[in-house]
Amino acid sequence: MLSAGNAPVHNIVDFTNVTKFDFNIANLLSSDVIEEFSQNAQLGWVIFVGRPDNKRLIGLIAATSAQAYNFRGRWYATIEEAIDFLKDIDDSLLA
Repeated sequence: MLSAGNAPVHNIVDFTNVTKFDFNIANLLSSDVIEEFSQNAQLGWVIFVGRPDNKRLIGLIAATSAQAYNFRGRWYATIEEAIDFLKDIDDSLLA
């Protein structure tokens, strides 16, 4: 997926409709898929989107993942806010 795009390839992870988190954070952080994903040279920003009532948990996931795998991550309440942020920092998205 990442190698098919032109760098930087930004990702939006949408947690908007998630009402329950049924996973172990240690298992998430030890995932080979996440490690491989985060080490891809094409990777730009990873934006997590979710309802304000999930902000603390999603923020924790975003911050922990970003720190553990050394990628740039942020949390926004809406897809529109996430896209606006990406457009502000990446001029190639304005076209």
